[in-house]
Amino acid sequence: QWTRDEFAKTSPFNVREIPGTPVLLVNDHSSMMTPKTKLTALDIMTGKRIWETEKEQGYPIGAFPILSKKIVLVFQNGSSEGGVVYMTAYEILTGKKLWHVKYSGASDVVLHRAENSGKFFVTMDLSGNAEPVVEGDLVYLPFTGAACYDLNTGETKWGHEFKCVPRDFKRAAAGIMIDGETVFASGVNKVVAIDKAAGTVKWESKKVFSGTIVQLLPTPNQLLVRLGGNFLPEGQKEWKLEKPLRVLSLNKADGAEIWEFKDLDEGITNTQLIDGQDTVMLADAKRLIGLDLNGAGKIKEKFSVPLEFKRKVGAGEAAAKIGL
Repeated sequence: QWTRDEFAKTSPFNVREIPGTPVLLVNDHSSMMTPKTKLTALDIMTGKRIWETEKEQGYPIGAFPILSKKIVLVFQNGSSEGGVVYMTAYEILTGKKLWHVKYSGASDVVLHRAENSGKFFVTMDLSGNAEPVVEGDLVYLPFTGAACYDLNTGETKWGHEFKCVPRDFKRAAAGIMIDGETVFASGVNKVVAIDKAAGTVKWESKKVFSGTIVQLLPTPNQLLVRLGGNFLPEGQKEWKLEKPLRVLSLNKADGAEIWEFKDLDEGITNTQLIDGQDTVMLADAKRLIGLDLNGAGKIKEKFSVPLEFKRKVGAGEAAAKIGL
């Protein structure tokens, strides 16, 4: 229906459709040596420009629409200014700049190779990170550990820095989970519980020296932590099973380990609670498993259902990144 060829250098992650609106946001840049970011809003039906912003210093690394506030948060890496990452808020419908703040140092944020990155000029963005979490007027950002910002002003409410995203895999970190008055954040080798209002650390779990923390799932008294899974290593064409495969149960009050389950074979899905049954369900490559949440130490299986996958993904499909 339409095409705009002036955005040829823009990565797919920097093009965001705004659900429920006619707006398509394009986070564009000019020049690799002295990059400048410009946000353009296009009419998704016609391709015509609705508005565009003034250019900001830096290379665009991500845009995150927040529909509840009718704004979009744009992150740009100002490499020519000593390696500073900025965060800017714009109105979605008008493009009006609401605020512009320094977010972090460039080395504090883990970036991954963009989908359309070239071989000689490698471009990086936030596409491998978990998404921000919004609650009311506050946004919780996972890019440097865990931080809370006021969406109206850009003011930092609190922040804690720790290694939070694996560099080898995209979308492999659990990110941030809000449960009542507690913010749970996943690190590369630990879980951190933070008081939502005060920003103080309630507890840190013991270090997990092996395993990638992929999911956090709160229950009334426990925090379930999934480790491991199938991921596409950066720059590769075949999926890799990252071990060990485990589910940990932590006490929500102090982070102490309640139980561990590791009888898993060649795969692991996300965990899912079964309402009213004190049961958590997951699957590996061979069976569907229900675990009793009331257990401790050696966890009890409530049920185990054999699974058989009729269709296997062949080497040709894996190489083409099709199927999985």
